[in-house]
Amino acid sequence: MVTDALERLRHFTPKVGFSDRVMSRVHVIEPWHVAVLDTARRFVPESRPLRALALAGAGVASLTISASAVWIAFSTNLTFQSASFVTGRLREALVQAGGQAVEAALGSGAADAIRSSGLVALAAGAFALVATVGAAAFGFRALATTARQRGS
Repeated sequence: MVTDALERLRHFTPKVGFSDRVMSRVHVIEPWHVAVLDTARRFVPESRPLRALALAGAGVASLTISASAVWIAFSTNLTFQSASFVTGRLREALVQAGGQAVEAALGSGAADAIRSSGLVALAAGAFALVATVGAAAFGFRALATTARQRGS
């Protein structure tokens, strides 16, 4: 019954350009994999010699990137080992400086008592804490001075 009713309707033809106007308003979304494939195809040369040259260039680039990654991995390992060594030396220097500061402030008897009781690490930590707080206070004061000078 519906088909018969539709057949009885008047047949008409849309105006010229109707489909172009409709399609200009339709947003066609291209899937990401199609877009990537189309982009890659634009970079692939048409002729066989140029394709071979492009393949050789890609091989050289991948070899260079791989070699660079290996070099960075080994140099990073070396860097971490060097940093560990420097940190150990710095820690030893700080402990020694802390011991000398305690000795200068409290006398050699107090420094010997701290060393013998195993509180060297605690003294070094306290020294590092005082040094850090002092440096932070100095830094904040310098920032405040700079901000005040820029504000005026």
